Amino acid sequence: MKVPDKKTQLLNEICNTAGLNDYRDTVNEILNEIHSSNCNISCRYDKVGSNIEQYLNHENPRIRISMVSIKEPLHVIWAILHEFGHFKSGKPNGEEPIDREMLAWEIAEKDLKRYPDLLKEKDSFYRHKDYCIATYLRGEEFKRVNGV
Repeated sequence: MKVPDKKTQLLNEICNTAGLNDYRDTVNEILNEIHSSNCNISCRYDKVGSNIEQYLNHENPRIRISMVSIKEPLHVIWAILHEFGHFKSGKPNGEEPIDREMLAWEIAEKDLKRYPDLLKEKDSFYRHKDYCIATYLRGEEFKRVNGV
């Protein structure tokens, strides 16, 4: 039996773990765009949150998509688009963290519109985006109130 290449293994891991086989072609397109942009992507099982590792001396940033506690399969795609939005917006340059998050969501929303099967799920995207933004704002308020 032939072992799939790393890209196919990642596609299988994301689609099978998150229950996204109905969106396999779209996930594949997104992964192809990420890889062609000199950005890496992998799954993580150690934390609930997804992130992008963008270091000043790191040539190829890495998106790390959490596969822990998946509430809705599409949330994984929204997280991929959001973290890729961070990559597209460039490395952090000291702007307010909330501004950077908002910009990543704006870019994710533009990318969403390029995929007809995802555009049909835009209500899910907006609910997830709003939930995440509310979470960021609560965190910022906590820091402000507690002097963190």
